[in-house]
Amino acid sequence: MLKTNTTVLEGSMKRIFIFLLFIMGTVWVSAQKDSLSAENKNLIVSHSQLTKEPQFPGGARAFMNLVTAEIVHENFKNTGIKTYVVFLVDRDGKMTNIKVNSPYEDIQKELLRVFQKISLRYKWEPGEVNGEKVRTQMRQPIVIHSAY
Repeated sequence: MLKTNTTVLEGSMKRIFIFLLFIMGTVWVSAQKDSLSAENKNLIVSHSQLTKEPQFPGGARAFMNLVTAEIVHENFKNTGIKTYVVFLVDRDGKMTNIKVNSPYEDIQKELLRVFQKISLRYKWEPGEVNGEKVRTQMRQPIVIHSAY
């Protein structure tokens, strides 16, 4: 009789242990799904994956007209320079992570000033993948000509 009760007790303990493992595994998988979705929100999506490109209000021409109008040419010692500015358009349309690629400090400072000023005043329409807004890296070529 004692053997039977011990066997029943061991069987119950095994079921409880297996049930606890199942619950712990479910919680772990659920936490993993939440963290993956949070990571996906911060992913930078390449242009080839987009179903809709980020758009500045008024379009690309309006953006370049604004950049051109904001630049103070007197701040440049160097002209005839080709460079580019890289930035992110976040899911909410904000321009962030602005970086200027130029070997000339005067050009870097001025373009950074201009793009930061624009980022405070304007929001882009963010890029999308199948209707979901995503972060997108943008690369804007700039050519600096003499103002004279």
